[in-house]
Amino acid sequence: MDLHLRIALGAADARVRRGLRVAVGGHATHVALDASGASAELRLPTAHRGLLPLPRLELSSVQPLGLARAWGYVWPAQSLLVYPAPETQAPPLPMPADGQDHAQAARSGDDPHHLRGYRHGDPPRTVAWKASARHDSLLVRDYEQQRGGELLLDWQQTAGLPYEQRIRRLARWVDDAERDGRRYGLQLPAQPPIASDRGPPHRHRCLRALALLPQDPPASEPAHG
Repeated sequence: MDLHLRIALGAADARVRRGLRVAVGGHATHVALDASGASAELRLPTAHRGLLPLPRLELSSVQPLGLARAWGYVWPAQSLLVYPAPETQAPPLPMPADGQDHAQAARSGDDPHHLRGYRHGDPPRTVAWKASARHDSLLVRDYEQQRGGELLLDWQQTAGLPYEQRIRRLARWVDDAERDGRRYGLQLPAQPPIASDRGPPHRHRCLRALALLPQDPPASEPAHG
């Protein structure tokens, strides 16, 4: 998966510099730089979750005549945070911490806005059979959730799965809870719990904690999925 990287550039004077090439990790783009600055949008390939040191940036230009190339390098001090990839076929969210299912009883119907693709573990009663036949793929009805049922996303709820899959499942549940407007907390091994909340800053705290879990599983954990 590629990480989308935005790089801000500044100029020391008002002179316009056209055709400036910015490259990182094999990807490059061209920008025009003036006194107001410029930004370059680049894609950086990622292979692992966690902290990713920002690689060397190359700035170059063949302006004004295209007969010679001038270049320079920048070594950024920052690191980037790569979230874990969410599991693609995760079961539904676990029950709220109070043990009560707060899903409203009324179905949302077969409106396409209330349907999503089937995920392993979805109960058969939620399958929208007519809509599935029309779209030639298995679809299920989403149930609207009341906001009173707080979720605790606990590492122990993923017991039995390989180590990295446990992380990916919790990442998926974080995204699902956030999408549904639920309040949720996160409990990871050897860490204080993250209290229930919702919203982008809370999602970031949870995904950051998952991303920064040790790369090597404990001896008691199966390593691979």
